[in-house]
Amino acid sequence: LVIGSDGTNVNVGNMQGCIQYLERLLGRPVHWEICMLHANELPLRSLFAFHDGKTSGPNSFKGPVGKELQEDLTGKSPVRFTRIKNDDFPQLSEEAAADLSHDQEYLYDICWGIIEGNLEEDFTLREPGFLCMSRWVTLTNRLALKYVTTKNPSKALKRLAFIVVSFYAPSWFWIKSH
Repeated sequence: LVIGSDGTNVNVGNMQGCIQYLERLLGRPVHWEICMLHANELPLRSLFAFHDGKTSGPNSFKGPVGKELQEDLTGKSPVRFTRIKNDDFPQLSEEAAADLSHDQEYLYDICWGIIEGNLEEDFTLREPGFLCMSRWVTLTNRLALKYVTTKNPSKALKRLAFIVVSFYAPSWFWIKSH
């Protein structure tokens, strides 16, 4: 009765997606249960490609921001960065916060640091996660960390940090907590 998957085109394409193919095999429609967390990644992927260029592999980028994210960012001290205001950023309940993985907790904490304009010096000693194109939470962790440790961030880095704090992360945590 129900098919669950992420929202990649190979699964949900209206003419060639595997769910549509399965419906033809069954001879009837099924209820599509598509992961909202995966759907939340799609605009970020497009915006990242727009501002920095396409990827050159599963762990590598062609653009300047993506190449900077491949550096070892752990241990770099935060600089005076411009805070990114977001009055609507979700505040997680204790129960929801306790359910976060290390990478998710890192994203939550660094976003709040950027929103408040203050990041503890020892925060950058935490590991933001490995760069991998299939793990968008760690990509955004590294992007946010690069933003707060760069004295004169490029226009693209500023724009991508704004997108993470204003759209990607709030949506991600809203989905996660609901």
